[in-house]
Amino acid sequence: MKIVILRKSNQLGSTSNIKVKGMSSVRYNFVWDKQVSSFAYEPKNQEEIDDIFLTQGRIYRHMNFSIVLDEVESEKEEQKPKPKSRKKKQPVEKQLETA
Repeated sequence: MKIVILRKSNQLGSTSNIKVKGMSSVRYNFVWDKQVSSFAYEPKNQEEIDDIFLTQGRIYRHMNFSIVLDEVESEKEEQKPKPKSRKKKQPVEKQLETA
């Protein structure tokens, strides 16, 4: 799992990393990830995740974060066989009775 910064692009390779300060004054180094095409950071525990997401709207008013799951998990979901729908056909009345 990676935390990415939304709407930040690395145009012409101008910077390879962005340091984000959390609410606990710990600095997190977001590095450009080519696979995700965004600046990403892999948190070590839940406390780091909470600390980074608390900065949204407080320290960094115009910086938003998101989570990207590993590709391994998404590949497993794609490989699962889709269940076939077994809908029973309902009988169709050929003629309607008039009242």
